[in-house]
Amino acid sequence: MNRSVSLTLTTEDYVAANRLHSLNCLRTRSALAVFVMFVLAYLVWMAIARLDQWPAIGVIALNAGFAAVVVFVVAHYFLLFLYATSRT
Repeated sequence: MNRSVSLTLTTEDYVAANRLHSLNCLRTRSALAVFVMFVLAYLVWMAIARLDQWPAIGVIALNAGFAAVVVFVVAHYFLLFLYATSRT
């Protein structure tokens, strides 16, 4: 007796499954801890810049670095993630 089941996955199913997996990974305690540590490090660095009276270019560079990390995370989620999952 043959009890095989036929199943076909489309690209959209694969992308949806990978997106769900990545969202579940971002909701873990370790991901939240990394995010909190990153924000605390930024706040401490800004406090040091304020206390040491850094020139404006130093503060601009600090904020540009923080913005670059945020843009990278957003671009990875919305652009690179979809491209990588649709290629495989």
